[in-house]
Amino acid sequence: MDSSARRPAKTTQQTVVSRVVFLGGVVVASTLMFLGAWERRWIADDGLIVLRTVRNLLAGNGPVFNAGERVETNTSTAWTCIVYAFSWLTEIRLEYVVLTIALVLSTSAIALAMFGTARLYRGTAFGGSGPLLLLPAGVLVYIAVPPARDFATSGLETCLVIFWIALLWWMLVRWAGRTAPS
Repeated sequence: MDSSARRPAKTTQQTVVSRVVFLGGVVVASTLMFLGAWERRWIADDGLIVLRTVRNLLAGNGPVFNAGERVETNTSTAWTCIVYAFSWLTEIRLEYVVLTIALVLSTSAIALAMFGTARLYRGTAFGGSGPLLLLPAGVLVYIAVPPARDFATSGLETCLVIFWIALLWWMLVRWAGRTAPS
């Protein structure tokens, strides 16, 4: 058997190893983000304003800080609506709703950003002829920065923003990688 017949098997094996290492990196990075955010969980003063607004929404008073006063109370309508929807669906304490949403969005943002980056670099190793070993160095730097973990569960819309950026990144890379119909 010549060497060209053995080459595809080795490339396939390298591709499997590359994918396993990447998926392991996604799991490790997402777990580190989750644990770091959980360890530093808290709610900022402005996050409590959102909770009070949601309590008034649930009571039927509208998006106000005090019932009867028509004053704008928050700057992130999307975040308030998401917290309201999940608190209405689950009927559990608002603090737990916010914590759960924040942990899910922050952790998902890490995974989504990594999948977007993997899609960007797919097929670029060795001139497109070999597998690419992707290690999560960039995302680990982000997770290592204390404010990333501090504000992941602050009750503010930070988790929603990083999830939105990661989603747009993944969608943009996916869109850019499409081939034009011929």
